[in-house]
Amino acid sequence: MSDTPETAPKADPVPPAVRDVLTLFSTELSDVRFGDLDADDLARLAERARARAQEVERARATLEEALSELEAAKGELAQRAEQALAHARIYASGDESLSARIGELESRQRTSRPKKKRRASKRKRATAQEPESRPGVGELPFGDESAA
Repeated sequence: MSDTPETAPKADPVPPAVRDVLTLFSTELSDVRFGDLDADDLARLAERARARAQEVERARATLEEALSELEAAKGELAQRAEQALAHARIYASGDESLSARIGELESRQRTSRPKKKRRASKRKRATAQEPESRPGVGELPFGDESAA
C-alpha cells in the first residue's frame, strides 16, 4: 500500500524502537523465525498500524471539515435570527406585549454571544516580560568595574 501525500499519516505510528526491531528482522535476522514470529509478520503488523493511522487522519480531516461547516451553519443561523428579530421588532411596534417578548429575546441573544478576546497592548506585553529578557534592564550605564 503506497502512501500519497493526501493519505500518508503526518507521523509514522510505528515508534522508532519498533522500527529498529523491524530493521533488525528485515536484515540480519531475515531468515530467523521464532514460532509464528518473523520479519514478514512484523512487517505486516507495521503496515496494519500505518493503515489504521491513515484511517484516523482521514477521519480527523472529515471531523475538522464537519466542525468547520457546523460553525459556519451556526453563524449563519445566528445572523438570520438577529435579522428575524429586527423585522419582528418593526412588526410588533404597536403591540406592547409582543415588543416586550422580543426585547427579552434580544437581551438573551446579547448575553449569549461569545466574548471577543482582546489582545494585550504592546506596553502591557513588554512589562509582562521577565526583566532579564528585556534589553537594557538590569544593566547599569557605567563602565566595567572589574577592569578598574
